[in-house]
This record gives sequence, C-alpha cells and structure tokens, in this order.
Amino acid sequence: MAAYQANGARLGWLLIPDEQAVEIWPLFPGLLIDLEEIWTV
Repeated sequence: MAAYQANGARLGWLLIPDEQAVEIWPLFPGLLIDLEEIWTV
C-alpha cells in the first residue's frame, strides 16, 4: 500500500482474507462495512 501511496494514490483498500482484515487509507469517520459475506465465500 505504501508504494501506491508514494505514487500518488489518495485512496486505498486492501482486503487480507487470511486475517479477515481490511486496510483502508484515508480513514472515513463513521464508516461501517459488513464484510461477513466476503469472508464466508
């Protein structure tokens, strides 16, 4: 993600299925996303 940001990306979403985690930048205060359907596939 740092490489994309260094090259000018201003928004990034990285889904990490093995950890059932999401890395998002920049932050969006109050943003809630239900990812249960994605992780159960």
